[in-house]
Amino acid sequence: LYLALITAFLPLFTGVIREVRSRLEDISCPGFFVGFPRNSAALLFIAFFQTKMFTDWGYYWIAYLVILLVSLLQLSYLPFMGNDKAMLLKIPRIKYYLIICVALLIGFTYAGIFWEGVFLFMMCFVISPFVQVEKECRALIKKQIMQTQS
Repeated sequence: LYLALITAFLPLFTGVIREVRSRLEDISCPGFFVGFPRNSAALLFIAFFQTKMFTDWGYYWIAYLVILLVSLLQLSYLPFMGNDKAMLLKIPRIKYYLIICVALLIGFTYAGIFWEGVFLFMMCFVISPFVQVEKECRALIKKQIMQTQS
């Protein structure tokens, strides 16, 4: 029971801490969110809780790991791609990724695994700071963190 209570409030708690921290610290990179966005966390949770892995197979322990991971990512300083349309379309590979994702989701829908597809794409978004972010953005965030801490 206590584990369920902690798990239920952890994303909310870390989301509030992230919001307060973003208002107190001036750490940003144009076109990116610093820390995992709360709305993306909500979509990831909804998608996971609708997957067959959770509803039919009963892998509830994975839910604890997903919630813990995403909650900690909200507190991270990792840059996640923002929802600025000009920024999204400026990087050619992102435009192609989006087209492929929409096509795959249509296929997943016909296969009856729509939520598994959404969860897969959201997990790809989780790893995106390690794949899609330029070094300049990481360097800018690191410099701002150092200035804030001194």
